[in-house]
Amino acid sequence: MKLLMRVHGPEEGVHAAYALVDLTEERARHFLEWRSLARQAKATDDDFLKMEFWAHYVTWLEEAVSVLDELLDKRQRDRLWGGDPVEVPDDFPVPERFQQHTEVDVASVYVDEVYFSSYPRHCDDKQETGPIPFTLIEEAAGFREKVAP
Repeated sequence: MKLLMRVHGPEEGVHAAYALVDLTEERARHFLEWRSLARQAKATDDDFLKMEFWAHYVTWLEEAVSVLDELLDKRQRDRLWGGDPVEVPDDFPVPERFQQHTEVDVASVYVDEVYFSSYPRHCDDKQETGPIPFTLIEEAAGFREKVAP
């Protein structure tokens, strides 16, 4: 499953506009294991916030990706602009010229959802996606029937 997500950052024009997350079944199962660990930690220590892991499977896309208007239908664009992840085909085309070079790509696992973040190369400003709910991760792991959008 590939998910296209909006990206937020402190400075317009510097951060990526979108993130393309390659959420394979194996990765989704890892996230479910990590959720279990996060729940255990939260049950032990109410101050627990999150766990973080390297996320080399996220492609960060520059703002100039107006090509998305041609690749997504209106319903998908509305969901994306509303902050929801949008499932796209595994062969979703991303021209290399739109890919942003980043550093410190991280998956943050909270008790109820997952976020991704990174730093654009040569920049101190962190950029972050919106959340992926665990119901969607359970679908990618094969533990839940896919719900029509």
